[in-house]
Amino acid sequence: VALELDSINERKVSEVMTPNPVYVFDTDCLGALFTVMAVGGHRHVPVLGLDGKVRGIASPQRVTEYLHGYLAG
Repeated sequence: VALELDSINERKVSEVMTPNPVYVFDTDCLGALFTVMAVGGHRHVPVLGLDGKVRGIASPQRVTEYLHGYLAG
């Protein structure tokens, strides 16, 4: 969608948003995120707090950066 911003700029968010997005909680293990990404084919996954508020978006780049820092430790 971001690559098509000019052509969709006037459309409602509900017209381009995934209706029931898959997400993980910030308390879930990294394996849960990998499962959602691999099985569901999602490259970007919302990360929610237990209060249901969005804490961030997990992406392959962010996961790689995290693992690099963790393993370099």
